[in-house]
Amino acid sequence: MRVIYLFLSLFILAGCSSRSSEYLLPTADVGIVGSAKYPVGLKEVEVPGYLNSDKVLFQKGAKLYKVDANFATTPSKLLTHNAIVALKKSLNTPNIQLYPWDFKSSRGVIVTIKLDDFIFKDGFVHVRGSYYIKSATGKLLSEKNFDLQKHSSEDVGSVVANLSKLFNQVVVEVAQKIAR
Repeated sequence: MRVIYLFLSLFILAGCSSRSSEYLLPTADVGIVGSAKYPVGLKEVEVPGYLNSDKVLFQKGAKLYKVDANFATTPSKLLTHNAIVALKKSLNTPNIQLYPWDFKSSRGVIVTIKLDDFIFKDGFVHVRGSYYIKSATGKLLSEKNFDLQKHSSEDVGSVVANLSKLFNQVVVEVAQKIAR
């Protein structure tokens, strides 16, 4: 009877410990690019509809397919968190929070980052979208469309890491605009 319990225990443990990876989209290893004189609010990063799951879109020629990326949470939440961390590092301030919050000041800026493409296509990762920086009163201070690409292998881990690097380039650029 002990042998049966031992066998069942080992079987359950072996089955529950299957190998998998969850991706967190690493934050940028950035230096200080300036400072923010006022609080910065970051709206949740807007992502294309195909990123509402834990899959990354791959395109080869005209064929599109989704590959499971095992994101630890939704890509929008991961990218928003990473953008806040990178902005705090690059602007050397803790005054960067998820917007909206109880923001009763006419000082400060609100950042919106919108991604239109976050895809692996024909050997390259592509990050395309736009960002807007507005004052707390709603005045547009800066806006830019971006279209970045980087060569990558087809390995899901490499694709996720390279997509993250490109997104972090956008965040550093946003920090530089805020610091001006």
